[in-house]
Amino acid sequence: MKPTFLSLIFAAGLVAGSAQALPVVDQTGNLAYNGNFEWGSSTEVSSGYAASVASALPFWNQWGNTFNTTVITSRANGPFIEGNHAAHITGNLDDGLYQYYGWSGFHTLSAWVYAVSGSAHLILAGNSGSATILGSASTHTGQWEYLTVTADMNGTYGGPVLYGASNNADFYIDGVWFNAGASSTSPFNPATGFNPNAVPEPETWAMLLAGLGLVGLKLRRTESESIHL
Repeated sequence: MKPTFLSLIFAAGLVAGSAQALPVVDQTGNLAYNGNFEWGSSTEVSSGYAASVASALPFWNQWGNTFNTTVITSRANGPFIEGNHAAHITGNLDDGLYQYYGWSGFHTLSAWVYAVSGSAHLILAGNSGSATILGSASTHTGQWEYLTVTADMNGTYGGPVLYGASNNADFYIDGVWFNAGASSTSPFNPATGFNPNAVPEPETWAMLLAGLGLVGLKLRRTESESIHL
């Protein structure tokens, strides 16, 4: 049986609804506060070189390591991998967000990054940032990449760092997970089968809905013409 115009509109409604938000994952076991960035402000916060200021994301401060740099942070409505928001960071090499407390023993930091330009990396820092373990950097743009780093924390002031890995870095980050142990317990670990790239981005949904609308108009016109024959 051919789909009717009304059935296509109903299907489009279901698609649009599913694109609006993704489930918020239980943060139990995540030592990173506001690691899913569901708290924050869409108003951009700008800062310069060697200035530690509160970012647009509560519990996260921002810092610029490049001379004459400008670091900009905000809570973005997309792209995201869960909930309704992600962090948006622009800056240069080693500019971005950090969250320091005192940690001892092995800890693992993981997150998904979506680079618009440049690249991003994760760092575990100690000694107020003077001792760092650098994770691998993202290598692609226009898609989500999973990054992780493990370090033996020495109990000094330190913790997760989310930085640009190049100049002119513009990236989104979501699903930040920080846990004790030498491996990640993140529910976003691709080893569990999680793959945000399998979920179309909002632009793809918009194209799909537009296509459904055109098909619906075609079907309605065909039905109208058949009635008048």
